Amino acid sequence: MSKSRQVFTEREKTIILNLYKMGKTDQQVADVVGMPRKTFTDVLIYNGLTASIKKDVADDEIEHTLFEKAKGGDTTSMIFWLKNRRSEQWRDRHEIKNEHEINVKKLSDSELDSLLPEAIDILKNHRKE
Repeated sequence: MSKSRQVFTEREKTIILNLYKMGKTDQQVADVVGMPRKTFTDVLIYNGLTASIKKDVADDEIEHTLFEKAKGGDTTSMIFWLKNRRSEQWRDRHEIKNEHEINVKKLSDSELDSLLPEAIDILKNHRKE
């Protein structure tokens, strides 16, 4: 098997991706793997890692930039960061689970009116959470 057709193990792939995330260059990662840079690049292509590396590195750069802007006081960045990192508390849309079954067709108007305060309390308590 030629060197450029070498298949990386999952562990090797994880190590390689982490080295790129740490900001290492192709040459530095090739040195760690123990291959000439050109052969290493060919093996990356053969293993289908080039797109993953570009995506992961780009995602990390954007995440870091967004974080720095949020720390610097950019309100839009702050909101975006919180909505994505703490979505349970900061997302725009909240889902309310109804755990009560009521067959409205069988209730009279006065029975519906009597249930209204309880329904309002349930909604108020859910918004506080």
